[in-house]
Amino acid sequence: MLIHDNLKKFIIERIESDLSSKELFPFGRELWVLDFDKKFWYIFIDCDGVFWYNQTFFKVYLDLFSLNKRQFDKTLKSWFEKKFNIQVRKVMRRNSDLNWVLESMPETKDEKKWTMAERNGFSYETVSRFLGIQRQTQKVLVEDFIYL
Repeated sequence: MLIHDNLKKFIIERIESDLSSKELFPFGRELWVLDFDKKFWYIFIDCDGVFWYNQTFFKVYLDLFSLNKRQFDKTLKSWFEKKFNIQVRKVMRRNSDLNWVLESMPETKDEKKWTMAERNGFSYETVSRFLGIQRQTQKVLVEDFIYL
């Protein structure tokens, strides 16, 4: 079942509104959207194009917009590929807070850091864009990174 274009547009606006102030955090072969202060993750993608989203957070979208998983996955995938310019090969959901991963990130950040020489499987364009923004703002937010 297709989603009407107006509804899809509204869903995407809501996603961008909810995630725009969240931090974009590269961690080795993964790129995360998270909130370190709340110790909460929203989405992450690995360099192979496997995209994970936090089912706990996004469940409200399914309920609010009366979507099934396939419809939502397709909408989220389309938005992410367009706005981040990263190809998604597979969409997965997780019903876990992943606290153990989030707690270890700050400690191991330097060994998993992105550089132009160490892109960890991500494209030159993605890493260059991220590092350019990071040089100016230190903390890269989703709203700074996404393509309009």
